[in-house]
Amino acid sequence: MRIKSFIAVVSLIIGFAGVVAETPARGAEADVHAALQRWVEALGSGKGEAPIAALYAPDAILLSTFDPKPLETPAEIAAYFHKLTQNPNLKATVQTEKIHTFADGGADSGLYTFSYTKDRKEVRVPARFKVRLHARVGAALIAARDNKQDTFDAIIGVIPWDRFLAACGSRQGAA
Repeated sequence: MRIKSFIAVVSLIIGFAGVVAETPARGAEADVHAALQRWVEALGSGKGEAPIAALYAPDAILLSTFDPKPLETPAEIAAYFHKLTQNPNLKATVQTEKIHTFADGGADSGLYTFSYTKDRKEVRVPARFKVRLHARVGAALIAARDNKQDTFDAIIGVIPWDRFLAACGSRQGAA
């Protein structure tokens, strides 16, 4: 029998290819931080679950603050945020974050506080997060091959070559 266990944290995997592809000069850490900020802004936008759920990759798994089980489908994630966004004045305030980068994206983890109004009082709920940003180098390589385009151009269209080499560990690691 397989037993699943998890820490009740918010963990989102964001398929934000556009963040890295649109702003290659900003640097990987800035791109990952921008992904977190988009989530914070979407949560507090007052526009319901759609803008938040749209940030999650189709295969994302959300280990949420307010649900006892992992949310493993886009429908479950959207339903979770539909319920959560019914709370007036909902927002997330990030207290700490630690960013790690890798070849096609990065990860950001830390602490934040959900806050909202209930019975005319502010409710504050401490939480943890982990954001993973995947620029999808592999998808860019496949598309380049299928379209008979240069694969190296595909890589540098997603991530600057020097950052790609650094993430691989060395020039020999990339060969």
